[in-house]
Amino acid sequence: MLLTALAALLAVAILDSQAVALERTRSLSRGAQLDEYARGVEGIARVALGRDSAQGAGVDHNADIWRQPLLLELPHGRVAARMRDLNGCFNLNALASPDSALAVESHARLQRLLRVLQLDPGLADAIADYVDADRNQRDRGAEDLRYLGGRPAHRSADRPMAHVSELRWIAGMDANAYAKLSAETCALPPDAPINVNTASESVLQALGDNIDPVRASALAAEGNAHHAGLEEFFAEVERLGAARPVGPGLGVASDQFLLESEIEYDGITVAYWSRFGRRDGVIGVSARGRGRFR
Repeated sequence: MLLTALAALLAVAILDSQAVALERTRSLSRGAQLDEYARGVEGIARVALGRDSAQGAGVDHNADIWRQPLLLELPHGRVAARMRDLNGCFNLNALASPDSALAVESHARLQRLLRVLQLDPGLADAIADYVDADRNQRDRGAEDLRYLGGRPAHRSADRPMAHVSELRWIAGMDANAYAKLSAETCALPPDAPINVNTASESVLQALGDNIDPVRASALAAEGNAHHAGLEEFFAEVERLGAARPVGPGLGVASDQFLLESEIEYDGITVAYWSRFGRRDGVIGVSARGRGRFR
């Protein structure tokens, strides 16, 4: 009887081990299939960006082909994806631009943006100190000495941000400030311009001292702005009774895009994101990951 019981226990253990192995294999297979679908969605996005380059005459706006949502039914699943223009947000890394005129004007724009969001304009100094290469602390900024006394201790990055979530490390940044500012900013190459066609109303207000909420709303046209060039945009600003924005770093074309997708397969749903760069006809993925981008 003892031998029979031991044999039964051994059989159960083997069957249980096989079930675990089969489920592990199934999970790996589903994960690989989800990743392949994500790469396929990237391919569709790449084609859309390429067609837009060929047809867009150097102007990007929210009615372009790349902005249209993608919905696909798949065997055992579905895909929902959408691309958005990252040039429509305020680029934090412009504060570290080697173009001193752009860096200075970006600092002034960030101060305005902070005021629009009802946040402390002094955060602009701390953010600029975090991304610029020097160790010179601004009036309301922070360098290594302040950060090394924190918990956890760390240093000032002194380089452009890789992701907007690095705002959490900025001295003086709390949860409320992060929630408001991260929604209007991004971390792009330092020379990436703000696209006035896709900029949010808050970012448009940050372009000039007298672009108030009413004027910004008119310029954004409920997300349907389509200015063929900067001069056309400036003319519209002046028509609304505001002074034209000054300084570099503005445009009507975009070179940074974010693809966000949600893919369901065999009962599992996974979110993916991919960052695209598009310059001189070359379109490539600069970063990708699972989960939500922000």
